[in-house]
Amino acid sequence: MLTKVYIKIINKSHCDFKLRPLDFLVCIGRKILFLREINSINQLSIMKFSKLLFVFAICFILLSCNDDDDNTQNSNIITPNITLDLNGVLSRPAGADITDLINFGQPNGVSAGDYLVELNVGTRLRLEQPSGLAAGQSLLYSRIFFFEENPSDPGVFDVQVDTLDVYDVWLDRLRAAPGDPEAAVNPNDFGRSISEFFELIAIDAPDSDDIDYKYEIEIALRLPNGSISDYYYIDPKIRIKSLN
Repeated sequence: MLTKVYIKIINKSHCDFKLRPLDFLVCIGRKILFLREINSINQLSIMKFSKLLFVFAICFILLSCNDDDDNTQNSNIITPNITLDLNGVLSRPAGADITDLINFGQPNGVSAGDYLVELNVGTRLRLEQPSGLAAGQSLLYSRIFFFEENPSDPGVFDVQVDTLDVYDVWLDRLRAAPGDPEAAVNPNDFGRSISEFFELIAIDAPDSDDIDYKYEIEIALRLPNGSISDYYYIDPKIRIKSLN
């Protein structure tokens, strides 16, 4: 049975306005300069006023920071706590599906196949390193392939979708650039650069019908001796939720 992670991408019709801490501090600075220029209050009052605003700014910044849960770094990035059965992966032949050997940090009692991640437009899902890997080991992300449901065989996602119809339309992607510390060169794939992280960013959503894709994540393993394994595949599912 394939593990499926559902990702619903939604676009809010309105958002509550929140003043960014940096903008707030800029406003404070301008206010103090204005008071000094017009000499409307004496120097001592300005100092007291500045200290009061500084204290208020610190409180504002602290209150603006939300506590993270196990799978969220901040309000715009969802980062699952991934675990991987490394020995189980290495016992399988190259090109095997290893979805059943990976866990995306879903709550207890919820299977990976039923786990739903909701992404508002402008929010991203960031896949990083599994916990518990030994020194020198890492999970390396390569390509992603998208498939849509076969109209002649409902429930089967085997119709490949051109990535040009996905990237820069509904989703964008981000990974380590070649030469970055989080990038690696795969000698088994003509020197292709692969990454220790991968992000999918929701940039838009359809106006009417939902779009369901299965996406295959092509991954390799870096082993303690520095070698890089052949590719394996993780087979989750992504749902792009319509705006309606």
